[in-house]
Amino acid sequence: MKRWTLPLARYLVVAMAMGVALVGSTRAQMDEVTEEGTNFHASADARDIVTFTSKAPLEKIVGKAKKTWAHINVKDVANIVGKKTVMATFVVDLTTLDSGITLRDQHMRDNFLHTGQYPKVTFRLNEVVAAYTITMQGEREVKTSVKGLTDGKETFVDAKGTLDLHGVKREITVTRLGITYFKATDVTKNVRPGDLLKVVGSFKLVLGDYKIERPQFLLMKLSNDVMLDFDVTLGTGVEPGKDGMMACGCGACGCGDAKKGCGDAKKGCGDAKKGCGVCK
Repeated sequence: MKRWTLPLARYLVVAMAMGVALVGSTRAQMDEVTEEGTNFHASADARDIVTFTSKAPLEKIVGKAKKTWAHINVKDVANIVGKKTVMATFVVDLTTLDSGITLRDQHMRDNFLHTGQYPKVTFRLNEVVAAYTITMQGEREVKTSVKGLTDGKETFVDAKGTLDLHGVKREITVTRLGITYFKATDVTKNVRPGDLLKVVGSFKLVLGDYKIERPQFLLMKLSNDVMLDFDVTLGTGVEPGKDGMMACGCGACGCGDAKKGCGDAKKGCGDAKKGCGVCK
């Protein structure tokens, strides 16, 4: 049988995925299929940190999400700037948000975030606009443009992506996103299996942009601005979680169904050893 070229294969997978009802499923949120590059995963590891910080007149409220999934595909670690050089999806389970006060958390989930209808917030990377390193010369920061990642050295990127929150999708720009690439060693295997990507950054959310009413507790309204901070480590040896963060995204067309072009190990999909296309 003649082998499909990669662009046509991508077209067929996308076309099939569009014909399936996937509302509310994280599997529908996966990036397009790719057979190139290196896949990194994070799978609801308690060591990953995603926090939401909001200020009220008399206090600062910090909520931590207990479950975060992520998938990043890097075609070439030496060249990450541009579109489709890096494909990434981050999914945070808002139903696990914990600010330390159970009643307040329930109030936030039910009356403002409406997690029964919108349980997750998703960020999809669309483009790496710039990559650079930062060094200090006295008290002055010096940025040096780079093309890719260097083992063990933090690289900063400015990136564009789509944030999906509370049923609203908005294009956002994230600046100074720190990414550190580690090749697998006896030391790194104690953190995650395989090669690692450590992703650290923050950005501001404006609640009104996502049709979320400013929360109020007692007589104090929280700020309309919320800071989202994250520190997530992904590994090539981490298995995708039950939330469907598959390396090749085949869940969208029917997991493990070769007739639908899915679950075919020859196409890099449906191979449990690769953590891909595994039916639950």
